[in-house]
Amino acid sequence: MTQEAKRVKLSGRSLNGASNNENSATKSIGYWDQDKTKIVRLTNTLIIHYNFADQEKPMNRSEADKRDVGNIMSTFKSLGHVCQTSDPKEKVLDLIGSENELRAKFQLEKGQTPELFIVFIMTHGNKNGKLTTHHDEEFKVYEVCEKLKTNPVLKNALKLLFVSACRGNILDEVTQEEHDTPINLIEDAVYSKKLDTEKPDNVNATRVTTDPNCENFVIMFSCVEGTYSLRSEGTYLVNSICDCFKELDKDVDLEEFLTRIMGYQHDPKQRAKGYTSTPEVKIMKRSRTLTIVKQCAEKKYNDFSYNWMSDAKSHLLTRKAHVFAASNEIYQSVSDELNKHFQFEPKRWKTLEELKDSVSHESGDFDGCVLICVVAELVENENREVCAKINGEKIELKSILGISIGPTTANWVGKPKICVFLNTNTVFQSCSIDIHQNYNETKLSISGTIHAGLLSIILPQANAVETFMETLNDFNSQKKIERATFQQFFFSLLQASETNGKIPPMIVTTLQKTLRMRFPPPIITECFTKTTDGNKKPCTISDLESFISINIKKLKLEFAGASSRGAEVEVDEKKSSILRQNATPFPTKAKKVSKTEEEISEEAVDTVHVVSADVGSGKSELAKYLTFFAQSTREATCVDLMTIMYQFGSRFNWEKQQNSLSAFVQECGEHIKQELHNGSNGVLIIDAIDSLLEDLRKNVLETVRELAENKVPMWIFTRPKCKDELLSHLYGICSVSVIEIDPLSKEKQTEFLQQWGFKRVQIDQFLDKIKQQEAEDLISKVGYLAKLSTFPDLAKNLETVNIYNLSAHIVDTAIRSYLNKQKPDLESSKRIEVFDKIKNELAHEACNYFLSTQIRKQNSIQQGKKALHDLFFRYPAVEVNGTLAAYLFVREMERELDDKLETLKDDAKKASLERMVNFQREILTVF
Repeated sequence: MTQEAKRVKLSGRSLNGASNNENSATKSIGYWDQDKTKIVRLTNTLIIHYNFADQEKPMNRSEADKRDVGNIMSTFKSLGHVCQTSDPKEKVLDLIGSENELRAKFQLEKGQTPELFIVFIMTHGNKNGKLTTHHDEEFKVYEVCEKLKTNPVLKNALKLLFVSACRGNILDEVTQEEHDTPINLIEDAVYSKKLDTEKPDNVNATRVTTDPNCENFVIMFSCVEGTYSLRSEGTYLVNSICDCFKELDKDVDLEEFLTRIMGYQHDPKQRAKGYTSTPEVKIMKRSRTLTIVKQCAEKKYNDFSYNWMSDAKSHLLTRKAHVFAASNEIYQSVSDELNKHFQFEPKRWKTLEELKDSVSHESGDFDGCVLICVVAELVENENREVCAKINGEKIELKSILGISIGPTTANWVGKPKICVFLNTNTVFQSCSIDIHQNYNETKLSISGTIHAGLLSIILPQANAVETFMETLNDFNSQKKIERATFQQFFFSLLQASETNGKIPPMIVTTLQKTLRMRFPPPIITECFTKTTDGNKKPCTISDLESFISINIKKLKLEFAGASSRGAEVEVDEKKSSILRQNATPFPTKAKKVSKTEEEISEEAVDTVHVVSADVGSGKSELAKYLTFFAQSTREATCVDLMTIMYQFGSRFNWEKQQNSLSAFVQECGEHIKQELHNGSNGVLIIDAIDSLLEDLRKNVLETVRELAENKVPMWIFTRPKCKDELLSHLYGICSVSVIEIDPLSKEKQTEFLQQWGFKRVQIDQFLDKIKQQEAEDLISKVGYLAKLSTFPDLAKNLETVNIYNLSAHIVDTAIRSYLNKQKPDLESSKRIEVFDKIKNELAHEACNYFLSTQIRKQNSIQQGKKALHDLFFRYPAVEVNGTLAAYLFVREMERELDDKLETLKDDAKKASLERMVNFQREILTVF
């Protein structure tokens, strides 16, 4: 037995289960450093609460207090000792500050120390961290933190402090959503919608202080500074914490757990009356990471991730970055990384006034996220607030953070606002910041409180910029960006940072949604045709989300259990279909239906879904999107065969796969150096199966057949040329549904171009011009349309659209994108050579398309054979037919074009070539 195993056994605790000691019901809350053998051995919870029972309502909080204490007890008692106190201030501070008293309170033996110490404070409060007891005393959160810091028994413990108390008199209303304005809800309350320059009561809502200036601290407030903390059948915060913990359906790191708690507090039922409290979390550097284990076997299907959609289901695709840096070198390096990794549109500002105006007033309607990066010297003022020193003046960070929330702006309500503060000694100019705003519900707005959505990190060390860049590059090199969230990235930054003088590194957040680092691609291809057993029917992206989210394992287990009893199965129809429309909750009482064995077999539990679509249709992006979507309810693995085969094809061990999803996924994971899910409830998503050479493809298809025989849920993405071969391998093994991506409708084309900033009049002109030239195949697919939207100065030249130029842009952009994905490290000179080879190969294909004859030269054939292995020319970057084929043909056959046109007998093809020739000559005439 290993030393670690002995330690786990001796600890008497197990993950998500009873203690190994029969006389103890204690279980562990989780484990450290993502290692399940390093379980949290001892968790203690202290409840400090005051009910003010001798006072009149609303000061009397005894009912809510009783519920809160009971809720905490029932939720955390199985994790270790839970103690409570309502003693006067001095006794409480002595308790948490004294080693002997704390040991006695929690019955800690000599040498025994908690690894996790949780403190709940429920009472009345006010501005500036003031808390009150029902003994007519005041104390501050700061005092509690100081005592916890100095107690030797808590020296190495992670300390979680949850404070449920008011911090001011502002009622945080839900904006940009229709609600009746609360009248006299709270006497003397200030309503957040009415805040303006005359009444800027929330100037401290984004205040950042250095407290508690100690590692291993996490503090969560029920509301931001200056606002009310609300209660109803218990306080919002305690209810959210306990509900979130009890309904935890998978292991999550502490950052996601805290984010989920904030999500619970922003749940529609919590803000149904038009107001709520906005929680705030401050995270200090920690000596080790904490993962909290799942508590609930049944999936709740809550979506805690930001979905890039407005409340009206409009896509919010663009994202802005505002960088405040005097050094052009610093700006260039930071902005390049923001654009490269996250597609932010960076702008540089040399004054805070410019920054403020841009963030507050110049955001586009389709912006879904904003990032503010300030590189300045970070210092502390006399109030322990963190400031940016600009031209000798200390500017509080709250003044900068405040430009992204109300009442400064309504544009960013409900949307993530990422703020990065990096220390440097560069000198800046200073300026003032003012406040004013109105709120309006629009098609592109997201409802929420004015204070929610902020995610900020402060890095005070001298090499903060270098630390930021190195950590970002590390995430990218290890492919963490594909799966990680900004919250996880910020935590890694926090762990890599250092204290600078009096300022500790920290994260401060009110963002109630997890924000993925790799932004989900825009999925505007929302219309599909699904064919099962010869029956065709239309379906939507929501239907695909439903199909891929079905908890197949649960259905099978339910059926097995019912069969053993000789009974019918009760299946919750809502949950078995899981039509998850952007976290819309299920009704409390779902309609239930009885299903027999035959009916369950029709639930598509053994169906393999084959998505067949041509290049440019958004097939691979759809695979990524559905993988991301499925991961919210089950384990999902996406295997990009083109990437794997390109990099590791010759070393791939197909003998190892023998009918095992686990082995197949493990093999892929070994090659791409990335952990892949292979759990019993997993779904396997295979992309680009048609990119493989014949021998390799046969191996893959045999593996797919074996997996299908073993009832492994699969989604397979392919171009049409491989569809029939794939279906023949699955024939008789399982049910197969073929899903085809429909061409974009004009409405979707218009919507997409609007999201890229084009005006409706311009779009109509552009689409009409394309239609007149019979080049609609250039705009019928999302991939091609996305490339067209990046054509230089397209908005200025919509009336004089040149199909030859547009086709050239699509082809060139597609090849570059292809090389960036498959050959990211290719040297510049070699990249140009490979680019030309690919384009020439496409031109040969175009000649074959028009002339129906092989015209390749001998040297091209030899080059082509090698290229088939090295560059996968059999998997072209664009579909060589229609308008693009005409462009490639005209480009290739320029000198012999007239002769070739004379011999061409296909009138339609001849007409398309003649149109392309006219556009080419139009260009030559200009020059």
